[in-house]
Amino acid sequence: MTMDELQLFWDGILSENSEEVLNAFNSVSEEEQQACLTHLQKMTTEEGWHEAQIRSAQFALNQLTKNDNP
Repeated sequence: MTMDELQLFWDGILSENSEEVLNAFNSVSEEEQQACLTHLQKMTTEEGWHEAQIRSAQFALNQLTKNDNP
């Protein structure tokens, strides 16, 4: 993944837009999806993240984990 692709991926994941979150998440491999979920979990539980980042990460986690998203 190039830096531009990586930026677009995280822009989608942290967009607080359900469709963009799911599209970004489903655009990568299972391994990358797991790494994404792990990172989002860290963003919501570890210190040092800005409030807006925490909110966006929690929104994404909620979208990605509800009803066992395919």
